[in-house]
Amino acid sequence: MMTSSLRHRFSAAVLLCTLSLQSETTTPAPQAEQPSVSREVAPVLRFEQARIGQHENFLAKARNSYLVFSGQSEFHGSYRGAAFAAQLGIHVESGSLLFNGRYHCALTGGDKGRFLLGKDAQLLLGAKAEINQQMEGMILARPIHVLGEGRSSILELAPDFKADHMGWPDLKNMRPNGFSVLFIKNATLISHHTQSLPSVHKFSGNGNHTHHGVLVFQGEDAGWQVKSQPQVFDGVLAFEGRAILDLEEDLLFTGHFFEDSHCYFGSFTDKHGAPELMKRGPGKLIIMGTQLYKVPSVIRVQEGEMSIRTPTHNPGHYALTRYAGQDWDNLDLVIEEKGLLRLNPTRNFFQSRIRNLELLGTLKLGSVDLRVQQEMSLGPSASLEVPLHAIVTGRGKKRKDHPIQIGTTLKLNGSIRVTGTVPKGTYLFARAQQIQGQADWDLPEGLRLEQSATELILISE
Repeated sequence: MMTSSLRHRFSAAVLLCTLSLQSETTTPAPQAEQPSVSREVAPVLRFEQARIGQHENFLAKARNSYLVFSGQSEFHGSYRGAAFAAQLGIHVESGSLLFNGRYHCALTGGDKGRFLLGKDAQLLLGAKAEINQQMEGMILARPIHVLGEGRSSILELAPDFKADHMGWPDLKNMRPNGFSVLFIKNATLISHHTQSLPSVHKFSGNGNHTHHGVLVFQGEDAGWQVKSQPQVFDGVLAFEGRAILDLEEDLLFTGHFFEDSHCYFGSFTDKHGAPELMKRGPGKLIIMGTQLYKVPSVIRVQEGEMSIRTPTHNPGHYALTRYAGQDWDNLDLVIEEKGLLRLNPTRNFFQSRIRNLELLGTLKLGSVDLRVQQEMSLGPSASLEVPLHAIVTGRGKKRKDHPIQIGTTLKLNGSIRVTGTVPKGTYLFARAQQIQGQADWDLPEGLRLEQSATELILISE
C-alpha cells in the first residue's frame, strides 16, 4: 500500500519524453524559481521514475490524452483540458504515483477524467493535491472514472487530502474547485478521513446550497477500505456488480433524498450484473439516510455490524419526486455467522421492508415493523432478538399490529430471544403464509408461546 512516505528516497528519474526532470536520490541545493513550462498531451506522454515539479503545466488536447507512469513517481505540476471534450487521463502502469499537483477537468463542461491503474499499481492523492471536477456555476460536475485490474489496483486518499476547495462559506469568493464524483471499477479505494471523500459544498439548480458527492463501485472486483478513523459520507453511495466494503473503522451514511440533492444508499444499475455488496471488517456500517434499491440487490454482512436506522424503502423527505411510483423494495439481506444486523436500534417507529432475509448470524430488532416480501429463514446458528416494546407499542401507543410479517415462508431454526415485560394478554408476534421448523425460544418469566402453521403468538399470564 502506498503512503505519503513515497515523497522520499526515489531512485534517479528517467524521463521517457523530452522533459528534463531532477533526481530525488539527494537533496538538491536551493535554486532560483524556475519558469513555467507547458506541455501538450496529445495523446500520450510517458514517464518512468519521474518527479514532475510545480512549474510543469500539462494540457490535454485529445479525447484519449494520458500521462503514463511506471516505477516510483511524483507529480507536483498542473494538468487541465486545453480543448472541449479533452480527456484528462492518468495511467499508472506499474509502481506508484504520488499526485500532489492540480488536476482541473471540468471548466468547459466537456472534458472528463479517467485514472487507469495496472495490477498492483497505486495512485495516492496527497495533501497538496487539488482535484477539480466542478463546472462553472458550481452546480454540475464531470465524473472521474477509475479503471483497475482488480482489488490490487489502489486509489488512496491521503489523510490530509481535501476534496473541497470551493471556498464555502465565503459566498463572494466561492469558485469551482472540488472533488465530488467518482466511479471505481475493478479497483480499491482507501480512505482515512471524511474530508477526503468526494463530497463538496456547492449549489443546486434552484440556487440553494447543498453538500454531497457521488461514489459508485462497479465491475466484479471493486472495493473500499475505510481506515484510520470513523468516516461520514452524505452523497450517493451506490454499487453495481460486486463490491467489498472493508471497514477497519465505522462508516456512517447520512445522505437524504431531497429535491435539491437526490442522495441515497443502494443500487446504481444492473449493467454490470446483479448488484452485490459484501460488508467485512470490525467497523460498523451505519445507514441513517435514504435507501433505494432500483434492481434486485444483495447485501451480505460477512462480519461486523450493519445498523439500519431508516426504512429500506424510504423515498426521502419529499413524497413527489421523479422516482414516485417506482418500487424500491428489491433488497436481499444475508447475515452470515460473524455478522450482526440492527434494525432501527432507536425507539423511533418505522416499517422496514426487504425482499428476502437469510439469517445465519444475529438480528436485533428495535421499534420496527419487519416486512419480508418473500422468505425469511433462521439458520441453526442464527440469533433473533426482539424487545417486547416492539410487539405491543408503536410511537408510545398500544397497537394491534405485529412486528414480523412474512410474505411466503418463515423457516425457523436457531434461537429467538424476547426481552422486557408486557401487560397480561395475547400478542401476535409473527405471521407468514407458512411457518416451518422450530426455534429455541428464550422468553421472560410469565410469557409462553403458541405456534400454528401461520402464526407465532406470545401469551402473558
